[in-house]
Amino acid sequence: MNIAPFLAKAFVELDKAMQGTLNGTKISCISETISHYALASAVASMLAAVIPGGGGLVAALAQAGFVWATYIKINKTIGLSMSQETAKFLGSAIVTNIVTGYGALLVAHALAGILSLIPVAGSALAAGAEAAIGYCLIYAAAYIYLKLISRVIKPDGSINVSDQDSTKKIIEEIMQREDMKGVFKEGSRQFKEAKKNGEFEKAKNAKNCPECGTAYTSGDHFCSVCGHDLTKK
Repeated sequence: MNIAPFLAKAFVELDKAMQGTLNGTKISCISETISHYALASAVASMLAAVIPGGGGLVAALAQAGFVWATYIKINKTIGLSMSQETAKFLGSAIVTNIVTGYGALLVAHALAGILSLIPVAGSALAAGAEAAIGYCLIYAAAYIYLKLISRVIKPDGSINVSDQDSTKKIIEEIMQREDMKGVFKEGSRQFKEAKKNGEFEKAKNAKNCPECGTAYTSGDHFCSVCGHDLTKK
């Protein structure tokens, strides 16, 4: 699997922080996790966009869920123990910094909301815009998370993060130092490639948990990540 430049850079730093234990299998798994949840977020955002005026808000809420689900899956891959509450806190803190630090997202959400008020053509454009936002947000949030882990992981493989100003400050520092415009451009290229090779179309027909977007198979009763009851419609 070819790893995009920004993610490749993040993996190199994480492997160094983990003292060389981030092997190719784990890197491949994390890359696939990011792609999966980014695509699931894109699909959910696209579907939410057709709601006249309020689609942007619904899409934003869905995207937040995909962010923390991505973090939980990454943690499982590299063997980090973290509660869902902590993952949600980190997801909220990182997304807040991304949105406030990258104003183009707010503008894009606003434009999509306006477009959704225009029947047929406007709704289609809004759906396309929100799908791209949904993908790129998860991509960027995953990148920042990998950077955060590299900063806070301890020699024994544990991390110490909590709902404290110190953790938020580290996230802010990472955001200020990183080329987020470049990260979003990379995410956009990855999304275009996913549409070109059919992955996006496949994601639209996949069975995913309505709560966090994790893929599941027929017969599963509960989501393996968030525990959502899949028998409820």
